[in-house]
Amino acid sequence: GSVFFRYPETAMAPVFTKLNRLGIEPMKKAELHEPTRVERLVGRIKRAAEKLRQDWAKEQMALGEDSEYEYETQSAVSSTEPAQSPSP
Repeated sequence: GSVFFRYPETAMAPVFTKLNRLGIEPMKKAELHEPTRVERLVGRIKRAAEKLRQDWAKEQMALGEDSEYEYETQSAVSSTEPAQSPSP
């Protein structure tokens, strides 16, 4: 561990040598920032889930129901967990 922090290039040299020998090349800058198919799918699922939460909240308000859960929008929170736990 300490060798890496003092001499990172020296510590990583064997790793890069092995990668070159295996024919593994670094990714291009454009590839690093391109969302993968899975990331796009996860984003679509999160957006659909948030829409469902909003629709359910509107239905509950229209029916005059109180919900024990308070949900935050996906734009504010990336978690899919409820913002609050139910009160005991």
